[in-house]
Amino acid sequence: GWTSRSTGSWTASNPPPPGYLAVPFTATMAVRAHDLRAIPGRGDRPIAATALELGCPLVTRDPHVAAGIE
Repeated sequence: GWTSRSTGSWTASNPPPPGYLAVPFTATMAVRAHDLRAIPGRGDRPIAATALELGCPLVTRDPHVAAGIE
């Protein structure tokens, strides 16, 4: 469940697995996620926005997400 630990302490005790990089979710990413209305799943928009902002490929089987970032 949810605890009152800060995000910093949670990420310090739960590092990403090898080959992955944890990045902060910025205000710019949030605005970009808001603008990705072509992606119907609101939870998918921040993931897509993060990939777009970082210039990283987004690998997905969801055709709505793939179409929403093209």
